Amino acid sequence: MATGDYIWFIDADDYVNTPEAQQVIVLANQAITSGKQIDAVVFGLKLEKGKTSIPNPILQDVEYDTGPNYFRQSNINGTFRTYPVNKLFRTALVRRLNLTFPCGRIYEDMQWNVQYFLQCERVLQLPLNPYHYVLHNINSSTCPARIQGRDFQALTAVEEATIWLQGQDAQTKSVKEAFHILIFTFLSSCLLKKYIPLSFSHPEAIEYVQRTMRHPLFRKAVRHCVQHPSIGLRRWGMALCIYFSPRLSRHIIYKIM
Repeated sequence: MATGDYIWFIDADDYVNTPEAQQVIVLANQAITSGKQIDAVVFGLKLEKGKTSIPNPILQDVEYDTGPNYFRQSNINGTFRTYPVNKLFRTALVRRLNLTFPCGRIYEDMQWNVQYFLQCERVLQLPLNPYHYVLHNINSSTCPARIQGRDFQALTAVEEATIWLQGQDAQTKSVKEAFHILIFTFLSSCLLKKYIPLSFSHPEAIEYVQRTMRHPLFRKAVRHCVQHPSIGLRRWGMALCIYFSPRLSRHIIYKIM
């Protein structure tokens, strides 16, 4: 049971840069002692693969007055992440919202983040990268074991988050727009990015690509993203390919990726 003012989720196979983590705490405390209630602190991380270390996402020093404003802007600029490891969550708010992670599920943190940020207030975003996310060396082109039915739980996560959002009275047009962008980005990252490369060497992976692209929530998200080039050239280009050339999009997206 967490006893501190904030919760930080850390995976067992990753690590934290202590000096940068201390900077996060110092800056958060400065904001709190100035009389502000900070519901979430968001920071970057570094993707570690061998000797390569890549900051992701690259963030600016910004303070958002509400969680929905952060949710909207970070999804538009592509910096929103559905994992919890690059954030501090206020313990009292987590308990009040009764947020939990379902046992035995993957991608369960997607709905957690959606619910938290659409119900929280002030969010502090810091341009620091204290968390180091270790990428394990798996060759996706020669490993059929990576074709896993449980990956479709990403679709379940999107469906459940959609149901939750539809039940909220305070939906705004901007939140709905950001949520469509999140669905497109999330499913592209979790499923298409993995299974499109695999599909060229393992035909059974094509089913995963087609099932994702045919899903009504993904199709709706694609239609939305096509109308919003502000999401960035790469994501907008992927949406255009899927929307206008679904049969060719697998080959085109592979090149874009």
